[in-house]
Amino acid sequence: MIKSFTKDESGAAAAEYALVLALIGAGIVLATFTLGSAVAASMTAAIAAIGEDVPTSEDGNGNGNGNGNGNGKGKGKGKG
Repeated sequence: MIKSFTKDESGAAAAEYALVLALIGAGIVLATFTLGSAVAASMTAAIAAIGEDVPTSEDGNGNGNGNGNGNGKGKGKGKG
């Protein structure tokens, strides 16, 4: 009975798969945090390069249809 128990390796394969899955999961989490930090740094740099005086349709600039051609006086709905 003990000999057959020591030779049975079916549980070992499952444990190996679980270990590999855990390592892959940890790698994905680490990559996500690293990539997230890089994206945040890039977005911060882009915002700084653009500046804070970017007009939006709520400022009355633009005609409200998304093309950005107008310079209306209202809430972005005037044609100029």
